[in-house]
Amino acid sequence: WADMQRGDFVDGVTAPVIKDLLSDLIADGVLTKRERDSVLEERRARAEQADCLIDMVRRKGDTATSQKLIDHLKTRDPKLHSVLLSHGLDKH
Repeated sequence: WADMQRGDFVDGVTAPVIKDLLSDLIADGVLTKRERDSVLEERRARAEQADCLIDMVRRKGDTATSQKLIDHLKTRDPKLHSVLLSHGLDKH
């Protein structure tokens, strides 16, 4: 994720979409429930949750893992996905 894309994601993603993406990534075996709980800590603001989600996925170090997040975002928030595409996010 480039800085511009990251900023757009953090600014644009809603709390319900973050929760949905976390559920999707758990179902895919990308994240654990413990990792989900870490992202959703009560004291975290929505933007911090979004940042934490990106960091977690990036730490997995696998392009396919990042692509799963992108693919789920396309389903969960097509408008935000389109914004990210306009800034060069992978089109897969």
